[in-house]
Amino acid sequence: MIKDIPTKDDFDAIGCALLDQSWDTVSVLLLQLQEVILLIDDEDEEAYWRTSNTKLSTALAIAHQGAEFLLKGRIADVSPLLLIANTPREWPKPDDDGHIPFSKFRTVDAQDIVRLHNGCAAKPLDVGFARSLEALRVRRNAIMHSVDPNLKLNAVVLLEEILNIFKWLMPGRSWIEARRTAMSESSASQLWTSIGVDLSVVREFNAVKELLSAKSMLEHFGFDKKRRAYMCSDCTFLTASDEGFESFSATMVTKSPRCDELHCFICNESELVERKACSDPECKGDVISPLFLKCLTCGTSYEG
Repeated sequence: MIKDIPTKDDFDAIGCALLDQSWDTVSVLLLQLQEVILLIDDEDEEAYWRTSNTKLSTALAIAHQGAEFLLKGRIADVSPLLLIANTPREWPKPDDDGHIPFSKFRTVDAQDIVRLHNGCAAKPLDVGFARSLEALRVRRNAIMHSVDPNLKLNAVVLLEEILNIFKWLMPGRSWIEARRTAMSESSASQLWTSIGVDLSVVREFNAVKELLSAKSMLEHFGFDKKRRAYMCSDCTFLTASDEGFESFSATMVTKSPRCDELHCFICNESELVERKACSDPECKGDVISPLFLKCLTCGTSYEG
């Protein structure tokens, strides 16, 4: 009898953890760069990313492993036994109790997972996503099985790969909330308060916002970089109040010039604002937080 058979939740947990580990690599690099961005020039920044290529390439391989586990989870939801690649005559020898742990079996190869998934799942993978997974697998193999001096990878590519994997294989879930949960449950969280986790999320996704394209931000976070961004009161004046960090992560919920409601893509909170001129004559903003009495364009205090 086969024992210790994993469930979809087991595969999903490992898959998401691997995606988070891959994402964390880029996050560390982004926040390091953010600390000195005003002190360096474009050549220094290019050199920084160039020398980070090995870390990013390894992280890409980990992201592909995450995708494999999430796909295995979908297959396991039909039957985990479909994942066994051995024929019965090749099965491992049973333990003394007559059982064979599932972990002793060889499971299907990465190159066959998409085909197996599409053969047994209720809904096959999107064709475009399946192609991108195959391209990612090929790149992963180049990273793991050779040293290719021409293999270039940048942070944007890695972030977008992770976001696409999460979008297609964990539909309906928020990557920001998944990241927040992972931080809260990490070993480092033992050194932080919950505010410390929230502050890390705010800093991280402000940095991500600057790196990703307008198309990617809109697709994955619903944030339109082409529209004017305002400070989020919660992220700026509560979460980051002791740091003096300004989180320009909120946009108006409509394009009406008199709209009085902002929504933040990071904390997912909305707030009502007052439309009146900032008290700083040099600021052209007219969006005021009635709770904090501050201009959400420049941060100047407003005396109501």
